[in-house]
Amino acid sequence: PPIMYEYEIKMDQQISETILASLMSTQKSLEIIQHLNEVHAARVFVTPKTRLQILKYFVQRDLLSEAEKLHNSFFSSSALSCTAIIRGYLNCNRIEDANAMYLHMRKHKLLMSSEMCAGFLRYYIDQEKPQEAFLFFNDVPKNFKDAPGLFLEIMQSLQLNGFHAQVPDMLHRFLKQFKMPEIPKMYNIQIDMELNVFNEDRARKLLADMKENKVEPTVDTYNLFFNWWTTKEAPDTYWPRIEEMWEEMRENQIQPNLKTFEYLIRYALNNDNEPIANKWFVKLVNEHPDVVPYRCYQMMIEYYSKSKPEFATMLLKRLVSFLEKDRSRDLYHSIMAGFVSFKDVMSAGKYYDAMIGNRIHPNQQTYNILIRGYSYYSFLSEATRQLELMKEKTIEPNRETYNSLIFCCAKVGDIAKAKKYFFKLESIKVPPNEETYHHIIAGYYRMGAPEKAEHFAKEVKIEYSKSTLASRTYFEQ
Repeated sequence: PPIMYEYEIKMDQQISETILASLMSTQKSLEIIQHLNEVHAARVFVTPKTRLQILKYFVQRDLLSEAEKLHNSFFSSSALSCTAIIRGYLNCNRIEDANAMYLHMRKHKLLMSSEMCAGFLRYYIDQEKPQEAFLFFNDVPKNFKDAPGLFLEIMQSLQLNGFHAQVPDMLHRFLKQFKMPEIPKMYNIQIDMELNVFNEDRARKLLADMKENKVEPTVDTYNLFFNWWTTKEAPDTYWPRIEEMWEEMRENQIQPNLKTFEYLIRYALNNDNEPIANKWFVKLVNEHPDVVPYRCYQMMIEYYSKSKPEFATMLLKRLVSFLEKDRSRDLYHSIMAGFVSFKDVMSAGKYYDAMIGNRIHPNQQTYNILIRGYSYYSFLSEATRQLELMKEKTIEPNRETYNSLIFCCAKVGDIAKAKKYFFKLESIKVPPNEETYHHIIAGYYRMGAPEKAEHFAKEVKIEYSKSTLASRTYFEQ
């Protein structure tokens, strides 16, 4: 511009827009504001498209006062401008201003974009205000493309924050307004949430509602119930329900998948029902000959390694043979866990090296298997080294990781270190479970301090079997 003024070249629209585009690309906000003032004084017209780009530029850089000036001067009735301003308000937690702009849009019947609706809902979810999200959801347009994903998040947020009563109403309203293939998934998410808070009756009611609303359950729907029931150890109570659900699946011509068989085999093994476990395993192998059920092999090997080691060894060899056609991380994990079941952590380590050699990256489960194996051997230094490797690779340890380390520390008599890992669980906001407490109590008995074991049990308010935890064989079983 100084050269233009020197040669008395008038500012026109093309030159002005070229300058503004250059200033935006080099992020020179003050110069943009200055040039806009000059353009306005010279009465040079700048196209609405360019002005809108500048407005969005101001919003992205939190220059809301400048964005508001542009909006009020040129775009008070523009849906795109209103949406951009609302985004800026939400980013700055100015929810009242955002709501005022939203009401302005409704008053002038401006089109509300999916982007704007998603922005409001995302704000309420992030601020843990599911009720406000629920109310806002009633106003979203029927063509709201992000509805399914955000709907699920709102339901989960309502559930986590204790607003259980509103969830069925919201589900009913969503089913009425949005007819789309994600609907079975909506029900599945809700059933899963109910089971997670131990509300089986409400989960069963949701399954009945699916049929009433002519929404076909999927194999994943049934698997949620199988997973819930098969974690229990009460065959007389849950086995009839499992058989009833299995028959219902067959009547509806829904084919069981790998997860279905995994849950059923787990239930049978947990309740020492070998004939039923073998029946489901054979059925799985016969019905899915092209699938390698790694996890099912692993469970069978872990169970039979104690009672029928020859059979377990045969299964492990079969599992290793699958490496000829498949070298996935899941297969390596199952093989490593199989060797750990025989307390052969050295062989597990060899397959870990082979996995790395095949450029398969380890994850949390990989290291948990190795740490568990070294804990059986009382190799505390090696187990600790695996934890350090996890941290180096920025892999977060979980409760299983720390339980294995606590077991190992208690086994070698280092209760101080076991307690250190116990408090680490709190730092990652994961509550200890019964296994965690048992390892520490057994460790106190092992070091000849029964009074400390009893004091710890009272402190954490847990009941235990003294004969089991005080036994010399606790750490060998």
